[in-house]
Amino acid sequence: MAKAKKNSSLKKPMTFSTGTVLLFVLAFAAVGAVAIWQSLAAPAPPASLVANPNPATLGSNEVFTGCGYRPNIGTTIVINSPYATSWFGALVDANGCIDSSKYDTFTNQQTGTYKVNAWQTLPNNPKKSKVYGSVTYTVQ
Repeated sequence: MAKAKKNSSLKKPMTFSTGTVLLFVLAFAAVGAVAIWQSLAAPAPPASLVANPNPATLGSNEVFTGCGYRPNIGTTIVINSPYATSWFGALVDANGCIDSSKYDTFTNQQTGTYKVNAWQTLPNNPKKSKVYGSVTYTVQ
């Protein structure tokens, strides 16, 4: 009976100690945790919001435009005027821009400073909203 030849091309499989494996697992977990933290902590880029006309005259209609919003979803325009807080909705187009004249206009009914915020829901939590754009204008 012939002896089987030893195949010299086969090499011994690489082995790792438990400590080395644990070190690799911890390193990958740390890198993953940092990536997740950065994605959650990174603020959305600010969107523009422009009030036109600015300054405005008493009784004039105000139009709000801007870009940098999450596309194809709604936004809520909230106007804090010297006499009341008002709001209305507007859709954001596919380019991430809004033009409130397509949906509603706001009539300036008192002189003073008006603060306007454009709110949208958060991409990872539709139950929460945040201000994406903001503008202040005056009525004379």
